[in-house]
Amino acid sequence: MASNTSSPNGFSFIRNNLSGAPTYQTTIQEIASTNANSFGKGDVVKLLSSGYIDRALTTDTVVLGVMDWVEYYDTVQLKKVRTLAWLAPSTALAGSVYASVITDTQAVFAVQSGNGGPVVQANVGLNINFAANAAPNTTTGLSTAYADFGTVSTASAYPFRVLGLGYNNYLGPIGNSGYDNTLANNIIEVMANPGAWLGTSATGI
Repeated sequence: MASNTSSPNGFSFIRNNLSGAPTYQTTIQEIASTNANSFGKGDVVKLLSSGYIDRALTTDTVVLGVMDWVEYYDTVQLKKVRTLAWLAPSTALAGSVYASVITDTQAVFAVQSGNGGPVVQANVGLNINFAANAAPNTTTGLSTAYADFGTVSTASAYPFRVLGLGYNNYLGPIGNSGYDNTLANNIIEVMANPGAWLGTSATGI
């Protein structure tokens, strides 16, 4: 029986929803060097009351955006290290850990769906939550998060909105041709649900 391979790589930027160059806005945020959580490129992150960022939980109603990369000063290598994932190294110098986060609410992401499905055309325009397999892939540094089909609804707290279905033409980490939109684990396009992203939230953290 045919099926889509379940191999989520998080939220992968593909274009901007506005006409123009396919670029996205990022902000540089700090990660506490003592943060024991691991998160990678394509993971959803949140801003803490301490001012640091951390991996977002599926229960968070306000998120900051999607992580792009991390940089820190390594006290053993005696140099700055840029990587796609924060894996909580004990050698990171306190105060030196920074991440680039995609905070552009017009950024469009390709992401694999999971937990049932498939996501279909009738779901376009609805909101959807993410689900995470906790740690990123330690070899590639990529997230293992996916879009949780079980949450597709009008719920205002979910951070993403279904923009469309995938069309088997994505390159890069998500780039698996042959995904069938009539089967579970299909690839979809999403963008920010503005009310759940920090940049448009009416209250502070």
